[in-house]
Amino acid sequence: MPNGVLHEKELRVLLLKLIAGFFMLALAVELLIFPRVNNWFLFWVYIATDLMLPLAYLLFRKGILDDNRALVMQSLAISTAQFADMAVRMAAPGPNTGIVLLTSVCIMIVPVVAAGMTSWKALPFALAGLCMLIYGMGAFVSGHPELLYMFVVLSLLLAGIAVLQRILVTAWRHADRTKARIAEQNALIARFFNVTPQELRLITEEKMTRRRVDSMLERSEKTLSTALIDRVKDVIHTEEAVRQAIRIKHPTLTDRDLQLCCHIAEGLTVNEIAQICSKAPSSVTAQRSRLRTKLGLREGESLRDYIRMVVNHKLV
Repeated sequence: MPNGVLHEKELRVLLLKLIAGFFMLALAVELLIFPRVNNWFLFWVYIATDLMLPLAYLLFRKGILDDNRALVMQSLAISTAQFADMAVRMAAPGPNTGIVLLTSVCIMIVPVVAAGMTSWKALPFALAGLCMLIYGMGAFVSGHPELLYMFVVLSLLLAGIAVLQRILVTAWRHADRTKARIAEQNALIARFFNVTPQELRLITEEKMTRRRVDSMLERSEKTLSTALIDRVKDVIHTEEAVRQAIRIKHPTLTDRDLQLCCHIAEGLTVNEIAQICSKAPSSVTAQRSRLRTKLGLREGESLRDYIRMVVNHKLV
């Protein structure tokens, strides 16, 4: 990952810290500015849910929860507090019910975003849908028509945030997988051609000198030649071992049958065998069928597994 760009795991850990710190700070400020408690039920709900936020982070730091489950725990804790607040205001409407409902919907953006960073794909949509259901009921019960007018706008806002984040997270994860695959391919190329990662980087950036390129090519050519020779020896040795093992078990097989056994033991598909032998795939399929009959295999038995079993038995 390039410098300055966070990994998904690092972003989840950062969210865990920010959510725990922000809501604990907000709780402390609220207790200092508004020490009078109007509803003891909501007071203890907020105390319990806010304490769960740093608890989730501590459980993650101790290794009890992973970052994914810790973020789910924080999302559910914040949502529980807001749902309880909205339900209480709906049960006993007051002059500030409209402001409380709107505030709760705005705060719900935090757990929706946090839930979108987890592997629980349906969680942000479930939280957004439940929030707007409670909001709509509260707006209807409280008798504030302006809240009903804003219902559609707020519903689209929360749903849009959940959908947009899911698209961004999916694209981000796809980019991470692509970069990891490219890095793996580069490592394979470097190992195969005996090139160091630094030399490979200089090649891609076109910063390597001519002298160093010639030296690297000479070294790679020797390495590649040795690797190819070793590979050819392995193929010859493997094919000869397969031929000998099958010939001992089934001496009536022809050379074409034995060659087909070698290809099948190597794990080649019908199309790959057809390409190597310059035949049509249908011809290879028919030859495989005849080979199964000669080997005495019943329907459902794997031809490749049988050949490998015979070879392994011979080697043992």
